[in-house]
Amino acid sequence: MWIVVYITQNREASNIATELLREAGLSVKVRTVGTKSENVYGCYEILLPESQVEEGHRILISNLF
Repeated sequence: MWIVVYITQNREASNIATELLREAGLSVKVRTVGTKSENVYGCYEILLPESQVEEGHRILISNLF
């Protein structure tokens, strides 16, 4: 099962988070949230397999906060 581990407010932040997780060898999916307005989505959900959630949180916290 895929779990949302992080929500970003723009595509750039989504790309940064996704790259960090993929560089660590994790499987990542990105899903848009909200309505599409002028080819821009509101938020992006970063999802990981349930087995990788703990490691993903650790990576995001140590690099983004």
